[in-house]
Amino acid sequence: MRNHGKVLSLLMSVCFIAATATAAVAQAAGSTTGKCAFQKLSFPPPATNGQAVALNDLGGIAGTFLDSKNVGHGFLLYQGRLTTFMFPGSIFTSVSDMSRNGIIVGGYSTHDGKGHAFMVHAGGFRNITLPGFPNADVTVTGVNSNGDVVGNFSPDHGATSLDFCCTMGN
Repeated sequence: MRNHGKVLSLLMSVCFIAATATAAVAQAAGSTTGKCAFQKLSFPPPATNGQAVALNDLGGIAGTFLDSKNVGHGFLLYQGRLTTFMFPGSIFTSVSDMSRNGIIVGGYSTHDGKGHAFMVHAGGFRNITLPGFPNADVTVTGVNSNGDVVGNFSPDHGATSLDFCCTMGN
């Protein structure tokens, strides 16, 4: 009798998993049960290529686009308004993430050839440097609403890669 109970329980679990997977596949295939709308992102001329990389709960979309000279610019699309930006003094800017309250993080390049990281919120830019590693190549990959950032860095310009988490952007 106990084996029948285990078999029945296992069979019910398999049926539940199959039903759940079928519903997920139906939604992914374009079923009308899920809510999905497509929005074409138009970048300012003469943009040649763009990529949205972050979406927050308030509907802000952030990413990077290339201009006709293949120079990267960050962008924020919020409430139908497209704002483009570059880190001051940079020759290339890219976005990697955005928090719920609109803190955008990413990377930028200058003529020194190193990878730098930045944070921008409400138009105020901030360079992100790591304590004890002021000359490291830094890549920021995520940010939360507190301004805490995660990413990786190379203290020796590529030979080693280490991960980090900076609290409150420090």
